[in-house]
Amino acid sequence: MVKSAKFSTLNSKGVKEFLAVFAIFLLVGSILLLSYNKGELVFNLNSVANTTLDEFFKLYTDIGLGGALAILAVVFLFIRYYYTILIAASLIGSGILVYLFKQVLFTSYKRPTKVYDIDLFPHIMEGVQFHSHGSFPSGHTLTAFAGAIIIAMTSHRKGIGALTCVMAILVAVSRMYLLQHFFMDVFTGAAMGVMLVLGLHFWLGRYENKLSGNLIYTINKRQKQKVPDLKKA
Repeated sequence: MVKSAKFSTLNSKGVKEFLAVFAIFLLVGSILLLSYNKGELVFNLNSVANTTLDEFFKLYTDIGLGGALAILAVVFLFIRYYYTILIAASLIGSGILVYLFKQVLFTSYKRPTKVYDIDLFPHIMEGVQFHSHGSFPSGHTLTAFAGAIIIAMTSHRKGIGALTCVMAILVAVSRMYLLQHFFMDVFTGAAMGVMLVLGLHFWLGRYENKLSGNLIYTINKRQKQKVPDLKKA
């Protein structure tokens, strides 16, 4: 029964769609990594930048903040406890991974504006703080893909899984567009986010049926328990 609960979630329409789009992303991304050098894709993206896209991506990139996942966890309290637990575990796991990779293992990895002179970029955005170190991997992208696949797990409606994956890919694009990361950073962050959630689901999936309730159900249940039985009175 434990295995069936785990795999029934992964066999949902949302997850299948998400993984199909994600597989295309990995395939195309692998080709790009083999075809271009480290900074070429960032320069190519920057060459098509404009003020409209600047404003869009400056706002859109915040989807990859941990706070966005925290809000999602609160929302799922009213839908299903299991996904709140999964999101919380993903937040903790992503925080540990990002700290380990950025602050311990790859501390010397610099951001695009530190690897290349900022004056070399055709378009410089106003109001953007360009970070110097901690380039690998992209924490925003990791968080975005973790949240996206969790939403896909909960959906049985056609198109939701594909949509969430595309939205996560746009977060990855935003990190490159804003000159915060190279493609390798976002590519790795995306893979780490998906693998983190899948790993946590296989570990926590045994509790999925036990945590199938939500806050509304719990409140209603407790209120019914407090109501006196008039027939017995």
